[in-house]
Amino acid sequence: MNGSTSDFAFAEGKLILEAIAERLPDEIDARQAITEMREGGSSNWRQMEWIGFFPEYWFAEYLESELQSTPGPRFGNMAFDIKRQFVWDLKAHSKNTSGSAI
Repeated sequence: MNGSTSDFAFAEGKLILEAIAERLPDEIDARQAITEMREGGSSNWRQMEWIGFFPEYWFAEYLESELQSTPGPRFGNMAFDIKRQFVWDLKAHSKNTSGSAI
């Protein structure tokens, strides 16, 4: 690394991804995830898009202290997920390899 901003962002992104990959379950049960979000005080537990909100909730619950991150800034209705040296917005999508959906 030559010390450029992109090098530091790459290193921080890699650190975050490694922490997530090591700890986030490979499979997430919808009922358990929604219950965990509800009991944990997440305002998004009722959302139909729970699969997108659960990783954000999970990160805040399990990794913020480990990675010395804070919740990201808000700009109007937009809230970013975490902030370390850089601001990050986590995204999650379900993956269906069977070709069908419920």
